[in-house]
Amino acid sequence: MTARADQALACNGVLNLACTCVHPPRMSFKTHPRSTKSFETKRFRWKPTRARVVMAATVSSQGGRDAFEEFLMGSGRVTTVSHKLWEKLVQPGDTVVDGTVGNGHDTLNLAKLAVTEGGDAGRVVGFDVQDVAIRATACKLDQDLTPAQAARVELLHLCHSRMGEFVRPREARLVCFNLGYLPGGDKDVMTLSSSTTAALQAATEAIMVGGLLNIIAYRHEHQHDGGEDEYATVLSFVRALEPKEWNVVSGDMLNRHRSPVLICCYRKT
Repeated sequence: MTARADQALACNGVLNLACTCVHPPRMSFKTHPRSTKSFETKRFRWKPTRARVVMAATVSSQGGRDAFEEFLMGSGRVTTVSHKLWEKLVQPGDTVVDGTVGNGHDTLNLAKLAVTEGGDAGRVVGFDVQDVAIRATACKLDQDLTPAQAARVELLHLCHSRMGEFVRPREARLVCFNLGYLPGGDKDVMTLSSSTTAALQAATEAIMVGGLLNIIAYRHEHQHDGGEDEYATVLSFVRALEPKEWNVVSGDMLNRHRSPVLICCYRKT
């Protein structure tokens, strides 16, 4: 673990994980020059999804402890623990990637962490195959970021399996995925095992030493068609990561089989 990573993870507390190596819209986000798509911006309203999980973790910082207690009591969101980890790891000026833009909550959170206040440094790259997700996220970023900050966010109407075309090897501090379908959107459009595997491979190549691969996976067919197969594929992939290079951590509510699973892969070397 690098000194910077040690400091980031230990700042204001110690994180102990049970490791298993296994304004109206004014948005003018930039369409990547390699993409032929352009989109109008409109207001969208999304209901945030609530997913509950008990994670085998003890976080001694105040904010993290609150998040864990909410999980333990069954009232927390699966994204809350993820966001607390991101806050400790991501620094202004970093490059971060949202592999599943969706309704834009994670993309916005990442932008606030990685993009500097003046918008002169930091980079966020977001992927989604649905134009409605790209447009909704563009509106959200426009409402909550300055124009200079929003210009640091690249929203790509592309499959996340193409990540390697836009993010250099060892460039990213963090890559995150929230698999499944777009909440409030078309449930017939979802992440698939084949493209997810390619995206995970690209992510591991993009993540720098001291960086994190953060995955929220759904293991039950009730949550989305093919979810069980995709979850098995994700598990198989992360379990095969070289232990000398990666620590792989899984947070799972064992007695609730429909709950999502949080998987974190930390690159040591």
